[in-house]
Amino acid sequence: MVRKKSKNTPSKINWHATLVELAVVVIGITLAFIINRTYEDYKNRQQEAEYLQSLRDDLTTDIHELDSLRTYLEKQKNTLTRFSERLFDGDKIPPDSLRSYVLAMTRLYLFTPQRTTFFALKSSGDLNLIRDYTLRHDIFKYYQELEGLEYLHRIINNYFNTYIISMVISHVSLKGNDIKDAGYFRSLPFKNVVLGFQSLISQEGTTYKKLRGLALNIRNKIEQNFGE
Repeated sequence: MVRKKSKNTPSKINWHATLVELAVVVIGITLAFIINRTYEDYKNRQQEAEYLQSLRDDLTTDIHELDSLRTYLEKQKNTLTRFSERLFDGDKIPPDSLRSYVLAMTRLYLFTPQRTTFFALKSSGDLNLIRDYTLRHDIFKYYQELEGLEYLHRIINNYFNTYIISMVISHVSLKGNDIKDAGYFRSLPFKNVVLGFQSLISQEGTTYKKLRGLALNIRNKIEQNFGE
């Protein structure tokens, strides 16, 4: 008598096929993860390159402006040095020369850095996209120095508005830039105004020189490691 197979009897599991299917699933997930990670890395590297190229352009603009300003400030400082020496030596300065010296004090040029790219990096949290830690540190240091520059600029602006502008309004005719009170320009208060402004101009030039060195260092690193 043949016994019929019970419907409830479990069928035999094909372990080989199951393991193959499992391996295919694992490999598929792993490959998808690798592909996704590779694509993310590619996008990050592309974004890093774009940021660094934009940053390099900003720094190039900064360097050119700093060079121009330092050249001008050096001339202005030399002019003020000659002026203060003549004042304290008691030289009788001709009206035309006095007018030229005074007018040299009425020109104020301040450095305006390009910070759009850095602000974009900082606000978006993408600063960590820059893989080179030293480069990232140098970039952060440069823009920190620019924050300190704002304080110096405020001091210079306040001094300029308080002493230089008020001096011009009180003692120089704006029509023709004629000196109206020659005696004031031989006084001790005026001599001190000249010395104070000369000191600020010198400090400004020193700060710009430092900033130029930092900017040039960063730009060189970008071009050496990430340039085309």
